[in-house]
Amino acid sequence: NKDSLFNSMKALLNEELQNYPNNWRALFSLWQIELSTDTTKKAELLFKVDSLVSLKYQEKEVLFGACEMYLGILNWPERARDILKKLAKDFPDSKAWMRLRFYLRDYTKDPSNYTFFKDSIFPFFDKEIKLQYYDIILRHIFSKQPDLETIDNIINDLNTNYKNTRLLGLLILTRMKITYSYRDDNWAKELVEWFNKTKKRNPDIAMALASYYTDKDWKTANRYYKLSIKDSNPEYINTYVYVASEKNKLNKELINLSRKLIYNLYTFDKFTQQNWYIPLKERLSEWSKHASMYYDTYAWALYKTKKYKLALDIIKKTDSILLISYEYNDEVFSHMKEIAKANNDQETELYAMVNMLPGVKGHEDITLKDSIRTLFHKLYGENEDFNKWIKSKGYEILIRYRRNENAYDFTVYDINNPSQAITLKSLRGKVVVLNFWATWCGPCKKEISHISENPKKFQDKPVVFIAITNEAPDIVKPFLKNLKDNNNEFTYSIYWDKNGTASKGYDIKAIPTHIIIDKNGVMQFKHIGYIPGIEEIISKEVESLLK
Repeated sequence: NKDSLFNSMKALLNEELQNYPNNWRALFSLWQIELSTDTTKKAELLFKVDSLVSLKYQEKEVLFGACEMYLGILNWPERARDILKKLAKDFPDSKAWMRLRFYLRDYTKDPSNYTFFKDSIFPFFDKEIKLQYYDIILRHIFSKQPDLETIDNIINDLNTNYKNTRLLGLLILTRMKITYSYRDDNWAKELVEWFNKTKKRNPDIAMALASYYTDKDWKTANRYYKLSIKDSNPEYINTYVYVASEKNKLNKELINLSRKLIYNLYTFDKFTQQNWYIPLKERLSEWSKHASMYYDTYAWALYKTKKYKLALDIIKKTDSILLISYEYNDEVFSHMKEIAKANNDQETELYAMVNMLPGVKGHEDITLKDSIRTLFHKLYGENEDFNKWIKSKGYEILIRYRRNENAYDFTVYDINNPSQAITLKSLRGKVVVLNFWATWCGPCKKEISHISENPKKFQDKPVVFIAITNEAPDIVKPFLKNLKDNNNEFTYSIYWDKNGTASKGYDIKAIPTHIIIDKNGVMQFKHIGYIPGIEEIISKEVESLLK
């Protein structure tokens, strides 16, 4: 409960201030909570902040806290200007500047505010604080036609004072994109010169050069790959090992490097230490996206060096990691198929081929299905029903891969009572099934009798079925009555997208379109157009979100 949480926080902060009345951060935090729960207090709190600043103009924490309030919740940035100038001159190395980063990034979107920041604040920063704020300067530079002289000045500053920052390499590579329309030997020659200026320390430049020379000169490419992984960048280690696998240039050192990546450098525990503030479910998903790639590369490297049994164990772990993130990676299953074949594991080979289906189209799809059918009958006999089996496997694949996109918070109106609105936010805690349709749409009408079975099936579950149309009630209501009179009732709750905002929010370009949203308001599945058997697909997807 949000109110209960805020009340608990206010109680703790008040207790802190009773014991330590000069804890200015606690005081500003209390004021921010008070204003967020009661916006009528804005004038009163503005007066309090102004008064405190007047009384405590030499107190660093008061001034930083006041700037947070002025730039943030009070939305009165003009009052922060003189204070910011004083803080930049008196406390250029204070870590408290990190608390203002978000506010100053927003503040400097206005050109006049940016000029003030660039001329009156940024030059006074301590070396380390300046580095943290360089993104504001660069954002402005690249918001228009970049000036190479200005970029070169920043590159020289970064190379002199911040040789180990990745920003240096990224800026040099950006400059190269401006100068060259495509990569050629002249591009490589100039980039080598830049790399030498950085004393061969920058991994991003090294990786760019390695990529360029991979198919031209492996010896040169290999040298740059080695330089790119000096700081143990997981992504670059993975790229190096994978490319070496494809080029048949693997060695024991690279195999061990790939193993070290998944067991030491990129474990979930280490990822958590760096990203502890991300909620657990999101953290697992984010970690698994990269971990699945790293495990896949290790498995493929083992396969390439004929360590088939271990490769099979690792590729199966890769698949289990993909299940956490609901991501699809056709390359994983392509590798799994080859690794399983090398191990004469036909069950795993069949599993891999079935999971390859979403990644292929046209003739490849037909060829793959024929291979799956042949292996299926080889394993289970000619009398087993392949079509029934492949259909059930198709459902498993459908519910496995999810979109994980924030759903648009729509407002739609009851077709029978247009003054009554419903929002997605009000349905939080329930699975929401949306059907975008119209009375004139033939395929929409064709599926009504089929999809209307699902609301009955899930009537005792926390699931809501909503059919959304852009058509006005005087068109829709007679249509629905006619359906009912002909024993074909539309059992979804029918709502009117009066302003078309729901259709726009979900980027509806064709109907029917079906969208399934989980209990947390995240869109997980979307189906566009008429699909035979859509009612079964929706049913399986809803069941997966109820677990």
